[in-house]
Formats: sequence, C-alpha cells, structure tokens
Amino acid sequence: DCGKQLTGSNGSVTSPNYPGPYPTDVTCVWVISVKPSQVIELEFKSLDIEYSKKCKYDSLEILDGSTSKSAELETFCGSTTPSLVRSSGKSLHITLKSDEADTGKGFQAVWRAVANNMKCGATFTDENGSFQTPGYPNQYPTNIECEWVITVPVAHSLTLTFNKFDMEESSKCKYDHVEIRDGDKASSNLIGRYCGSSLPAKVYAQGTSLYIKLASDESDTGKGFQVSWTSKHLGGNTGLQLCGTSKTGTRIVGGIVAKPGAWPWQAAMIWALGSDKGKQFCGGSLVDPEWVLTAAHCFDITANKKMMFIRLGEHDLNKKEGFEQDFAIDHIYIHPDWDHHTTDNDLALIRLDRPANLTGRVNTICLSEPEYKFPPSTKCMISGWGTTQEDGAPSPVLMQAKVPIVDRQACRHNQSYGEKITENMICAGLRQGGVDSCQGDSGGPLVCKNPVNRRQWVQIGVTSWGKGCARALKYGVYANIKKYLPWINFLTSTIGGGEGGDDVSTPIPTLPPSLPPIPSSLPPSLPPLPPSLPPLPPSLPPPPPSLPPSLPSLSPLPPSLPPVPSILPPPPTTSPPLPQSTQQSPGGNTVPPLPPQPSGNVDPPPLPPPPPE
Repeated sequence: DCGKQLTGSNGSVTSPNYPGPYPTDVTCVWVISVKPSQVIELEFKSLDIEYSKKCKYDSLEILDGSTSKSAELETFCGSTTPSLVRSSGKSLHITLKSDEADTGKGFQAVWRAVANNMKCGATFTDENGSFQTPGYPNQYPTNIECEWVITVPVAHSLTLTFNKFDMEESSKCKYDHVEIRDGDKASSNLIGRYCGSSLPAKVYAQGTSLYIKLASDESDTGKGFQVSWTSKHLGGNTGLQLCGTSKTGTRIVGGIVAKPGAWPWQAAMIWALGSDKGKQFCGGSLVDPEWVLTAAHCFDITANKKMMFIRLGEHDLNKKEGFEQDFAIDHIYIHPDWDHHTTDNDLALIRLDRPANLTGRVNTICLSEPEYKFPPSTKCMISGWGTTQEDGAPSPVLMQAKVPIVDRQACRHNQSYGEKITENMICAGLRQGGVDSCQGDSGGPLVCKNPVNRRQWVQIGVTSWGKGCARALKYGVYANIKKYLPWINFLTSTIGGGEGGDDVSTPIPTLPPSLPPIPSSLPPSLPPLPPSLPPLPPSLPPPPPSLPPSLPSLSPLPPSLPPVPSILPPPPTTSPPLPQSTQQSPGGNTVPPLPPQPSGNVDPPPLPPPPPE
C-alpha cells in the first residue's frame, strides 16, 4: 500500500512492493495514531532508499505529529538501518518520496504504543526555582497541554522570568502558546498569552501564585522555553498584607483628608524634648519593619536622636486612637553625598529601636524597582501633616493629594528651577499650581501605582524641596529613590542595631552603578598616638671619681641621650655647651632641649699609679 491510517497498540509498515523496488515518482503517506496518554516507538528492520546528499532525491521523512506541518524528527536515505524513532505525542507522520530515476528495496518497520513518561507540568512550592518545556532544548511535542502552578509563602512577592523562548508564531497566538494567569487555577485572571521567539517581559504576581499552561497543536513546534521564578519576603508577620497595600481601600496643599489607615507606611517625626515637644516636624515612610526613609534636611536643626521619636499608625495628631506605635531612634544614617547647599541627595535612613508590629494600620511601602517606568503625567500621591497653605498652620490630620509626574525638561525650564534640578530629583505637581507638599511634609513619600500590579503602591520619591507651596510652575521636588536603591538595600540588609551615641553615623560610601562587592566591615579607626616621652633629667650625672685599673666602659646614659664614649678625651681649654636636642618622639612630639652645661676648665681626676711589677 502507498500510505495508510494506522491505529491500535502495535503494527508494521512497509514500502510498496517490499522487498521488491518501490515505485518511481510517488509520494506515500502513513499516519500512526495511538491513545492520548501514549507515544509511538518506530523500529526499522531494513532500509534501502536511493542515496543523495541531503536526501534531495528519494527520501523517507518522519514528522512528530499527524500532519505535514508537524515538526521533523528524522529524514533517511541510503542503506544504513536507523536507530529507534520515538514520537513526543500520540501521532507519527511518515512520508516516502521518490523521483523519476533510481529506487531501492524500500523499508520495513514495526511500531508499538508505549506509555508517555515524559514529564509535562508540575506544582512548585519553593521560594525560587526553574523549569522548562518537555524535551528542551529539542522541540517540544505536538498536541500537548502542560500545566505548572507556582505558589510561594504568604507575605512574599512572586516574579516570573523567561530566560529562553522559542515557540511557533501565529496571529494572536491561536496555535502553539503559553498563557499565564494570576492565581493557581485555569480560571484565574489572564495576565498574558505568548508565542513566537521574543522573550516575554517579567511577570509579577499580585498574590502568591501563578498558573502557566503550554498548549501545542498538531503542526509546527519550537524549542519551547526555560523559565525561572523568584520570591522576596516583603516584611511583616505571616498572613498580613503585602508591602504597598492598605486595608482601607502634603503639608498637602489642595489635598483632602486621608481615610484612617489609607497610607499605613506613613511615619511622623515628632519632637520628644524642648519647647516644641509633641509637635510633628517631618514625615517619613516605613520601608522595612525596622527602617524609616526620610529626608536628610530634616536633621538640619539637630541630629540628636534623643530629641525626637518616630510614630507609626498615626492619623489625627490631636487624638489617641489606639493604633499608634511609638519608637525611639536607634541610629540615623545621612546619605554620604547630601549637599545642604544644592539639596542634592536629600535622603536619610532611620533605624528604629525595635521592629514595627505590622497591622492593618501599620505596613511597609514597596520601593520602586529599577525597571519600573513612570512617564510624565503619571498620577501619583503625596501625604503628610504639613501646612495646608503657604505660611499656614499644620494639619492635625493626615492629608493626601494627587500629583502628576512632571517632565524633567519642563522642571528645568528657566521659569521653573533651571539647573537646580539634578538627575537625582523628580518633579511632580500641576503647571498652574494649587496642589503641592509643604512645610512639615518633608521626608514623606511620593507613591505611585505599581505598573505591573495595580493593587500595590510603590514609593518613587522622598519629599525634598520647592519654592513656596503650590505656586504655578514651582513644582514639588522629590529625591529619586531609584538612584539610591543600592545604598538603601545595603543599609537595611547589613547594618545591625545598637550603634549607640547621639551622633549621625559615619557616612557609608555611595555604591557605584556596577555594584562591586561590599567590604565585610568598615576599616578600623587608627590607633591612638603613643604618649610623649618622659622629661629628661636636668643635668648629666657627675663622672666617677676615678677609673678602675682595667678601664671598663662607662654605663650608657638613658636612650634619649647619645652614649658616653668609653675613653674620655683630653680636657679642652674651654668646655663648650652641649648641643640643643631636637629629637622627635614616635608620635611627633618634640623632646625639650637640654639645658646648657656650665662652662670653664675642669681638670680630670688623676690616674692611679701603675701596679707593682
């Protein structure tokens, strides 16, 4: 027979007229199909097909599927018996082609259905890991559906990254494709459907699970994909909400009163001593249970940590509502490149004396990832207890306002701030004014919706400075957090508590963009200088009355004086004064000069008589 549909659990297939020569100028097609849970093993008993380079004349072609568009497994010609051929799915497509010239005996083969033991799909609960399509880096099978479910612990983020990707391309990915859903079920919200050869963008789960499904049809395939996932603990106690989320679903000018608990990462810096005791003077944001991010200029008046404290969970400064948590300050870290004159690098980190208790009214804020984009006109939020109008009184309740991100060139316009705006700053506000942060809001957060998870807020700026409040063309200026992520991450992940003292810490050097390895510890301080040498005696001791017979050497004087020669020189006519000493101590202290010796002729003592012979 020249071609046939074959089914069952086993069988044989031969070329027409076998073992006689197969016909010229023919195309014969056999399709073998077995159960969906099985694959096919094809074993050749003999092969004799006209040989040509790349089998361009006569050939026996085997495809991994049921159609002529299925992926190619093997193409044979010549007389070498092939090794076992195995399908990846439930079908094999076999085609014998001959031209008008020479032929051969053809082929004889047997086939059998076997269980499909190829792993396809899995459930993962590890915090990090990877997987790939069946057969990778070879072609993935036709007619398959593979499902993977990734679930990480609560209070963890989940990020999926495609490292390699090669699938059949089609309009709207209607043939082979991989789809990703935000949850652990096939009915979860669809994030995206992908095919072709372009790497998909990173995928961020809104919760703690992702569902990934690979589907292929009966025709063309590709190498498939390699994918990895990572998770990160977002801080807080197990079971509480993720960073950047609130359970309530600047000095704010043009703003409105915030709902209690709407911005659970908002921190208030309050004076603990002095005439302003109990007054809020700056804001901040809880970026870790033990760390508050604020502005460096908040410490211009004083950096004495005993003069202030941090309050979280606050809404109305005039009321005790029961959600507040107060913290002493363990240490203050000013950014090492903070410039008071230009207000560049206006950033500081405060380590609390203990971790915050994360609740519905207290939570951390996520920091913007480097790859997140917030183009001009992106609507973001500011919050604080600052004055609600220029030169006005501060607000006792937390205020909030919506502000758009402003193009950097517009903010650097001569009518705005000109060259004062650096790459380390973000501008936000309305061109006509009317909405802004103001005195008392300094250090507070500028937050925007996460571009890949709209349920989550991320902090992109720290309230820094501006001319007046809510004036036209005088936008609010914020420290750009993206520029400081290495510094923030270094401190919050490596610095411990118990620094002690009231002073601001020794600045930590700014990490360069290439992020070289961080030293395990800061260099030790230099040892103290040695004490100065003791004073020298006021005068030399008197010489001995007479020399012993053997004329021994005199004992040396103290190390600070030159040694006395072993034989006294002849007496000079006049004894010159001793030279002034200008020796230096090891620590750099000058030894006081010796006082002058008395002048005049001094006779040496008489020598003893020679010994008797």
